[in-house]
Amino acid sequence: MSHIKFSVYTLTGALIWVSALAWLGYWLGESEALLMQYSRQLVLACVVLSVVVVVAYGFWYKRRINQS
Repeated sequence: MSHIKFSVYTLTGALIWVSALAWLGYWLGESEALLMQYSRQLVLACVVLSVVVVVAYGFWYKRRINQS
């Protein structure tokens, strides 16, 4: 991949992420009390989901190695 093509893709992705996060921050800033109320549950859900993904990958990887 050329440097120019990589830079265009990186810039496009960054603009999308920055726009989405700025909009989300603006939207959530209006309901800060609600965000603080559910932040603990959201963090816990993210941690649980991450553990499930890691364990599932471990099982998949082990099964793949055993089949070879």
